[in-house]
Amino acid sequence: IEVLPAYLRYSRPGPGQPTIPRMLDDMMALRRSLIRDIIRMVAPRMPAGGTAAARAALARAWAVRDEALTFRREDFAIMRAIVEAASFLPAVWTLNRLSGVYLDIASMITGTFRPPDDYLEAHDRLFLALEANDAEAAPAIIAEYLDRHDAKLLAVLGVMQ
Repeated sequence: IEVLPAYLRYSRPGPGQPTIPRMLDDMMALRRSLIRDIIRMVAPRMPAGGTAAARAALARAWAVRDEALTFRREDFAIMRAIVEAASFLPAVWTLNRLSGVYLDIASMITGTFRPPDDYLEAHDRLFLALEANDAEAAPAIIAEYLDRHDAKLLAVLGVMQ
């Protein structure tokens, strides 16, 4: 996974290899799936008050939404806070491993991209579902949000899905 940013920056895909737009689309699909499944696993484990750190990261992210890379760091911190609160260590370790790759790629592709207007509302709904330990609603909420987010980002990047 660590070679992915360099691949996106410097690679010239040859015959039979996925194009860069296809690779971006595939990466976002994988991210959506991973996050949805992690949310499904942590929802039943979320302790009372467990979303406090995630809510603080959400507020920080929204405050810097016009600063693409700073926003992405804080946005990533939301998910880390969720898995830490649920003591889901394999997800913490996975996110730690992916954070550098994610932020490197985000610095290449986000530019002036802003999150969808319902960013705060969608995350508030997610936090409420997590606090209710709802393993059906929470992943559905994040999946719906990420579908809209990624469609908007791919459109900005000119990637057809």
